[in-house]
Amino acid sequence: MGIRHLQTFMERKVNGGLYTVKMEQEISKAKKSVDKPLIVVDLMALFGLFCSDRRSLLCGSQVWVVERTAETFFKRLTDSGAELVFFYDGTLQQNKYDTWISRQNDKYDRMIDILEGIDARMTLAVAADKFDRTMPSNTCIKLENVARQHGKLFISTDVECDQALAIYATKHKALAVISHDTDFLIYEGSWQLWHANHIDVKTLITKAYCKQALLRTLNLQWRQMAIWATLAGNDFFKYDELEPFLNDLGQHSQKFYKLADYVRRLPLRNKKLDDDTRKLQLWRWVCSDDLIDVEDYNTVPPALMCTVLTLYRLRQYGVIRMFEADLLLLIAQQLSASVFDPQQEPYPQRLISRAFRLGFLFQKVYSHMARVCKALGLPQEYRPSPPYDGHRFHNMYRVWTSMKVEAHHIESVAEWRFYIDAKST
Repeated sequence: MGIRHLQTFMERKVNGGLYTVKMEQEISKAKKSVDKPLIVVDLMALFGLFCSDRRSLLCGSQVWVVERTAETFFKRLTDSGAELVFFYDGTLQQNKYDTWISRQNDKYDRMIDILEGIDARMTLAVAADKFDRTMPSNTCIKLENVARQHGKLFISTDVECDQALAIYATKHKALAVISHDTDFLIYEGSWQLWHANHIDVKTLITKAYCKQALLRTLNLQWRQMAIWATLAGNDFFKYDELEPFLNDLGQHSQKFYKLADYVRRLPLRNKKLDDDTRKLQLWRWVCSDDLIDVEDYNTVPPALMCTVLTLYRLRQYGVIRMFEADLLLLIAQQLSASVFDPQQEPYPQRLISRAFRLGFLFQKVYSHMARVCKALGLPQEYRPSPPYDGHRFHNMYRVWTSMKVEAHHIESVAEWRFYIDAKST
């Protein structure tokens, strides 16, 4: 989970990125400055730890044994003087549906492989060895019931669980976070990150990842880490969408260094922007590096902003002509201002091949821009349904290709034609 390949990078490339932690000893040291050192636990991350007996897991688990192991582990931490707070995934965030579905399909495929192995009469030992790395944990075990007996349990519903956990840990000055999610490496905070998969429940020794060591290796500031992690490949975007960009950076073994170089070149502002202005700036940056400081874009009506950015992107990559961009913007403006009645727009007599393709291309790229807008937390008014009318586009496209488009034809949208200055990529 988290940022693809970052765990390996931390272990092999980051000087001081991985170190050994004696949990009871760390709690004892922390008690010199606070009464009850806080440890915040990503509860989902502990299923792998408590389901590590692969032979037992193949048998369906010994639920009582797993729950007692978890109970003993939590009790030893609290007996050492720690306060435990647990976070657990609640409602699935809408922007994670695709990722969740993909993971469930992958889990299904892995279980089919295991079932076929069992049907082939593999011995338990052979099956446990063969499927060691692909066997899903038994999430039917109610770890949350055990956790409630040893500390507070928060079910995250409004934001991503890792975000809520990191915010809580930072606000309450936690000693450590227990998780296996490398997303926690990009969150600012003085807490340690203890890796759940490395915990020895008998000795309470584990491995920890040093966030500051990663920051030094990349030579980045904390406020640059979110952009770096998103481009590196977390759950924010599908990896397939990022891969062409990452391939342009060169060898994948240098990916994290090259990304850090790229992020360092992006301008940082000293003055503080209000939230919506900052979000709009990030939205422009996703569209094109050239737009990050073009604040004139903020004069575009919210209902047309997504259209203008979409057209800039399409013009920058040379896939639409200027008059086509003008026509799409004009129709978007006419729809938002109710200039015409879509129900009265006649069918075109014949479809134009290029216009047919452009209609679908515009809507597809628009949907990606709207998705970014939503992820940034901008209001709904910035991401209406695609302002496109296929009947009108085909009808006007035929007319515009047979005449010279004059300034008065596009007067109503002239001030928002920022794509005129789009530099080809």
